[in-house]
Amino acid sequence: MESKSTHASVAKKKQKQKEFYGDDENPDKFFNKNDPILLDKLTKKFGSFTAVNQLNLSIREGEIFTILGHNGAGKTTAIYMLTGVLSPSGGDAYMYGNSIKNDLDKVQKNLGLC
Repeated sequence: MESKSTHASVAKKKQKQKEFYGDDENPDKFFNKNDPILLDKLTKKFGSFTAVNQLNLSIREGEIFTILGHNGAGKTTAIYMLTGVLSPSGGDAYMYGNSIKNDLDKVQKNLGLC
């Protein structure tokens, strides 16, 4: 039998999710297909190991961002896919409408990384 504190903890987590996502609890509402940089279900597998699993992200014009996560979370792998160092196993990413799979030369002309 679960304790009252466990139920309270779950309820508190759900309340925080509702405050962040709104009533629909749909994180995809932050994914805007009109933004200039889009990662659409970007995935990278090394054998049976999935390093990046269907990453969805949109970045607005002029926005500065960072990717945070623990060691082994897939941050470097995601950046390597965006820059063409690695090819994605699935999904795609677009910069100003150019696909990293099909138009990498055009993508790299609009990319700066530090």
